[in-house]
Amino acid sequence: MICDIMPTLSEDGDMIGDGSLEDNNFEQLMVNMLDERDKLMETLRDTQDALANMRNSLKEVEFERDTLLQEFDIVLSKCNIDRDELIQKISSFDNEDDLIISRLHQQKNGLAEEFVNIAKDLFHNKEKLNERNEEIAELKAERNNTKLLLEHLESLVSRHERSLRMTVVKRQAQSSAGVSSEVEVLKALKSLFEHHKALDEKIREKLRMAVEKANSLEEDLVAANQEIDRLQSEKEQLRAFVKKSETNNFADGMTNDNINEIYMEMNDLKYRLEQKKRELDKSVKENKEMQEKFSQLEDQVTTTNRKASFSQENNQKIIKELEE
Repeated sequence: MICDIMPTLSEDGDMIGDGSLEDNNFEQLMVNMLDERDKLMETLRDTQDALANMRNSLKEVEFERDTLLQEFDIVLSKCNIDRDELIQKISSFDNEDDLIISRLHQQKNGLAEEFVNIAKDLFHNKEKLNERNEEIAELKAERNNTKLLLEHLESLVSRHERSLRMTVVKRQAQSSAGVSSEVEVLKALKSLFEHHKALDEKIREKLRMAVEKANSLEEDLVAANQEIDRLQSEKEQLRAFVKKSETNNFADGMTNDNINEIYMEMNDLKYRLEQKKRELDKSVKENKEMQEKFSQLEDQVTTTNRKASFSQENNQKIIKELEE
């Protein structure tokens, strides 16, 4: 009978099942507690944010109240009225006067809101005005760049009009797809810019050679100055030697002919030194002129390259648009 009523229990299986069930319930309970904690933390953060906003609003309201009280005191001082007396008079008014005062307060609030809206609109319009001024400045700069580009293109076309026409005619004769004349003109302009760029490279090479020549002339000038100093020192030594010979009435084995030869050589050296000095002065002057010309040409090359690169970019954009 007992075996029929009581179910058979396994030694391990049911105990393990009850333990796993309790573990699952405990884990679910922990998960629920963590979720509740997260919700409470989020609610706490929201409440703290709301409290901070309320505090800020309270500060703004207090500041506005103080400002209005200051303005009110100024008005009362102009009218020679005390605040306490005015409060007593207002408190002694009847209900109709209270209604009038409430209406005045409502109108004041409306005027304050309107003033705030006008201030916001004014600030917004100032920002728009600044943006428009910046756009106008950018458009003016672009217009000036375009004007310079057009002037440069006009000068190039006027200088190379014949070769440009011949290039366009040749391209039209060679093309069989019926390409528009605008594309041909732009391609011719592109080749013209490339030719102009090659000329700029040649000018740069010539300028580099001129600078190297100027540097070599400067080195020659330094060497010549050193030679002049050396010859001057030798000349002084010879003069001292001749003076000493004349005062002692002997020439140390030297005859008058030898002394005359030395004087002639000295005069010859002096003449050659003066001639060399004139040549060096001329070289220095040419070097300065060459450097000034080099700086001017370098500025022109820089300006031309900048204009040419800007023109090439615009022409490439136009060619792409026409091809599309």
